[in-house]
Amino acid sequence: MYSITIYTGEKTPLFLETNINVNADDLKLQKLNGNEWENIECTFINVVDNVYKCDLLFNETLTALIRVVYKDTEIVKAIIKVKENILQKIYEMEFGTWEIKDNKMHFYDTKGNLLASFALYDSFGNPSNESVFLRKKI
Repeated sequence: MYSITIYTGEKTPLFLETNINVNADDLKLQKLNGNEWENIECTFINVVDNVYKCDLLFNETLTALIRVVYKDTEIVKAIIKVKENILQKIYEMEFGTWEIKDNKMHFYDTKGNLLASFALYDSFGNPSNESVFLRKKI
């Protein structure tokens, strides 16, 4: 069994090599959800003879068992690990907006979604909006 690691919000190519030439339209990528296999949106294209590619894109972190099927026959299984894209998060925190309200600092991405919040404290450990000395993630 293979292990694949990808990052949220990034297209990651998945390559598949077969020992026979197959119709790329008949290849499906599936994820195990409980006891049921469900299709993952991923269109395979034929790159060269017997080599196929699809681009994976997940917007959530997860670890799951995936498989590729050809005409309802399982070809390969793998464990996929989708990790948080820390570089994208840093970008969003830098170029998004933030506000200080009620002794808390809130960071938003470029689309206005809340990324992180911090409680703010002065040098004496008291909640504060001014003369902030310490922040703690909440």
